Amino acid sequence: MSDILKKPGISLLLVGATGAVGSRVLQAALADPRIWHVVAPTRRPLPEQPGLEAPVVDFSALPGDAHWWQVDAVIFGNQSERISQQDGLEAFARNEREHADEPLPAGPFRGVLSALHRIQAAFPSDASPIRT
Repeated sequence: MSDILKKPGISLLLVGATGAVGSRVLQAALADPRIWHVVAPTRRPLPEQPGLEAPVVDFSALPGDAHWWQVDAVIFGNQSERISQQDGLEAFARNEREHADEPLPAGPFRGVLSALHRIQAAFPSDASPIRT
């Protein structure tokens, strides 16, 4: 079993950690005492920080068997990437600056994940009928 699954607290996969928004999310995650491990795959190296694993990857050929896929939560926002592809680097940078202080929008699984959380919270952690 991977060490990621053996530790108490939350392990988080953060995609987009090098943008203006993602870098703030990364710093908030690393400062949050509930999160013990953040995996932030990037195209270029990130400075080493306690609690951070930042593999340099080719996003067009992600390794399917990497141990860091085994996390408790995922944060991914591709709004800026879509803007970059459609309107170019200048529009990407403007979007990052303009939205750096805004939370990411709820993803497609928010309803299901919220329901799972409510069920898990109703039980002691060692007696929950649902394990994630």
